[in-house]
Amino acid sequence: MDLERRRYRITALSPLHIGSGDLLYVSTDYVQLEQRLFVFDQKRLVGLLKERGILTTFVSEMAQKGRSFNIKDFLRRFNLDRNEVLEKVSSYQIEVKGSPREFRPFIKTQGKPYIPGSSVKGALRVALLYNILKDCSSQLENILFSPIKIQLDKLSKILDQKKYSEQRKKLRRNLGKFLEELLNGFSLSDKKGSPNSDLFRCLKISDSEPLSPSNLVVIPVKTEKITGGTSAETYVEALKPGTNFFVDINIDWELFSQFRKENLGGITFKGIRIEFSAYERMLQKPFATARTMVHDLLKQEQELPWKLAFGEKQPNFRLGWGQGLLSASVFPLLPKDLRSQVRNILFKDERAQPAPLTRKVFNNQMMGFCWAGRRKEK
Repeated sequence: MDLERRRYRITALSPLHIGSGDLLYVSTDYVQLEQRLFVFDQKRLVGLLKERGILTTFVSEMAQKGRSFNIKDFLRRFNLDRNEVLEKVSSYQIEVKGSPREFRPFIKTQGKPYIPGSSVKGALRVALLYNILKDCSSQLENILFSPIKIQLDKLSKILDQKKYSEQRKKLRRNLGKFLEELLNGFSLSDKKGSPNSDLFRCLKISDSEPLSPSNLVVIPVKTEKITGGTSAETYVEALKPGTNFFVDINIDWELFSQFRKENLGGITFKGIRIEFSAYERMLQKPFATARTMVHDLLKQEQELPWKLAFGEKQPNFRLGWGQGLLSASVFPLLPKDLRSQVRNILFKDERAQPAPLTRKVFNNQMMGFCWAGRRKEK
């Protein structure tokens, strides 16, 4: 197998969150002392309570009070809410901004945060899709905008609520399938339109090395409306700006050569010919397409109140929470009126408000902007 290994350094330029899917509660999972959170190792905590002879009391009170149980108050009664004690029963300590009642932890391995290779690969997929659609901009009216308008019009005429809901879900799925065809519309060993013919099989991206929990901070992220007004707030663990991590990208040139041989002229998509070179450039410089997407996004965001100053390095990649396939690749290319219509019918009705209406920000800083560069082997 002809594999080329490249190592890339990625630097978080704004807070970055990739969630584990869990939720930690102040009632049972951690204690806050000033601006530090002590996140419990449950086995160590149980061991301490058993050693002090208060485990039965703890279990009884927690069962009786449920979500209103407060572990900090319980520990204080027994003089256990002290730094030296909490350090012994914690899996890690972390800086916190504010006083969360709950927060979403960062994904971890062996108790340490890391960046999944699948997250990096997913972000590169979104960037490539955006660039391909942008290159087809003169033909998007025929292949994308008009079909969406027709489907939305049909949907608006359905009176039966059950049928309306079913068709609405179907249209959302079809938009996702539309995008996937741009990546697996190739022929490979007589197979087409399947995961086997997905060009991204040529890219194998490693997870990052585990990072120190000291690179994390718990922050209140607001879902701010660009028109102002109230906003929702969610506490999350995020990598601090300035955090570096490394991923290895292995390119399978043997498999790529097979793709190129069988699809030399590119693919025909909705009657449009997409040259194979558009995909080949992505493999040669994986983050180049991401740079284009981030550049366009920042240009669109210039007049919004969020901070877009990143210091010496300018972002060329965006990763993590809030980077949906449709919202990142299709929405920016839709005409404004159609964008709002799609949002109102398929997602959430915000009437005449612009789409997208909200941004995830901390201290007026948008989430997930990064700089990625290749690290030359010595």
